Amino acid sequence: MKQLFLFLFVALFIFATNEAQAQKGPVKTQKTNPTTSLKSAGTPSQVAVSYIQEGFEDTLFPPPGWTTVVQSGLENWVRDLYPMTGVASTLAEYDEDNIKWLITPQLSVTAGDSLSFWVRRQFTVAYPPDSLYIMVSTTDANVASFTQTLVAYDVANNWIREWVRYAVSLNAYAGQNIYIGFKHYNDDGNGFNMDDVAAGTPVVPVELLSFAANTAGNTVNLTWATATETNNYGFEVERKTGNGEFTKIAFVNGHGTTTSGNSYSFADAGLAVGTYSYRLKQVDFDGKYVYTDAVEVDVTSPADYSLQQNFPNPFNPTTSITFGLKVDSKVTLRLYDALGKEVKTLVSGDLAGGQHKVDVTTENLASGMYIYTLEAIGVDGSKFVSSKKMTLLK
Repeated sequence: MKQLFLFLFVALFIFATNEAQAQKGPVKTQKTNPTTSLKSAGTPSQVAVSYIQEGFEDTLFPPPGWTTVVQSGLENWVRDLYPMTGVASTLAEYDEDNIKWLITPQLSVTAGDSLSFWVRRQFTVAYPPDSLYIMVSTTDANVASFTQTLVAYDVANNWIREWVRYAVSLNAYAGQNIYIGFKHYNDDGNGFNMDDVAAGTPVVPVELLSFAANTAGNTVNLTWATATETNNYGFEVERKTGNGEFTKIAFVNGHGTTTSGNSYSFADAGLAVGTYSYRLKQVDFDGKYVYTDAVEVDVTSPADYSLQQNFPNPFNPTTSITFGLKVDSKVTLRLYDALGKEVKTLVSGDLAGGQHKVDVTTENLASGMYIYTLEAIGVDGSKFVSSKKMTLLK
């Protein structure tokens, strides 16, 4: 009987252990040699740079000038397709008794410089021990030279599965050339992703004078101006709705290299009622980029119904009609000839409150005067009817 109880206890223990591992991820290959060895990848930079900006987008890993070192264990830093921005990040995966380094190119630090990066924990449940030490070497990229700790993070207990940005001052090293080492210690813990590492003083190829956003109905008009431009390929326009993520909605070409000022604009039309944030991603011809600060605007419902005069008028062959709805409404917009005969239904259906624009094409209509009529019945029971004239000249 004792042997039976012992057998059942061992079986339950093995089952529970396997269940915990299944929730966490695949079983790692165990180390076969407990002796510490240094396995390196990449070539450390020999010339100090003034700015580091790395999103790990290139399939080459580690990136040029960066190095990785496995001090103990089997796992190394790798490129991973789980990004904060772009298409990739770097992953410090979990392993037993694993110490691995990701080392930046040599950086020339000036007063006010800082290091920033985005991180997310690999698993939802915390599995300590799992720590990240950000170390500094003022001599070379050998791991033994990293004797100064900038900051240490408890990955398992203090980080979450969502992306979070951290920033650390480098002011103590102003006037020096340094290497920054991301040292990950893990003993079958969580592991984490890291993305968008930036350090130093960016070389800004564009001197931006202004960036503003203004609303006109359900259109947001963005305007910005530059004083000078160097190697400027152009601007990606990014938009965020509410608490969502920024996404690219347009690209505006730059002026390359010029000492003359330039003005730019972009109209984001057809927006629903809500709060929107915009930022510019200035991209140079080398693929390097910087972001502007974001600007925020509110697109609101009009105070009342309205029907605007079509533009252009007279026209041939297309024109636009703009109208406003103070609430969500059932809408019809019809086009009549001068005798009152309906020739076209332009809109028929339910529309949200706000400003709307309809493009009208009239290839099959003869020259002359036409009348367009808007009828709206709001969800609050309100009603609106309005008509205006337009002239088609062929």
